[in-house]
Amino acid sequence: MARVDVQTSGGDSDEIAVSLRVIGDDLDPEHVSRLLGVEPSLLRPKGEVRHSGGRAVVQRTGVWSFSIECSPEWALPYAIGTRLDRLPADPEVWAELTRCYRVDLFCGLFIESWNRGINLPAALLRRLADRGLDLDLDIYFSGDPEAK
Repeated sequence: MARVDVQTSGGDSDEIAVSLRVIGDDLDPEHVSRLLGVEPSLLRPKGEVRHSGGRAVVQRTGVWSFSIECSPEWALPYAIGTRLDRLPADPEVWAELTRCYRVDLFCGLFIESWNRGINLPAALLRRLADRGLDLDLDIYFSGDPEAK
């Protein structure tokens, strides 16, 4: 009997990571935390030196990031909505943040097979736009590069 390889295509990404990022050379983390009412999950002040891969890396600009753990069952729109629900809806808060810093919603999408996709409903995109948030999508392939 001949061996049959089965490939799955289509569907959502296999794993996601979503973080609100506030970025700027003159980042004031206490001010950002006070405005948003949450503490950062990650804070990297400009000039911070850390070690990665056996060498020193200097942080080029300040980064304040807020993430919460994503469940493997979550689709991207739900994960984004969950982040936004934990943050203020007040347009003045977002206007002040985006006036002082670059603010975006970073979404890491991890896929293990080809032809994956996402759909972001208009209402969710409106919530992002109302806050002046850029949407940064990074797509990572972790499957077999030889698979067809």
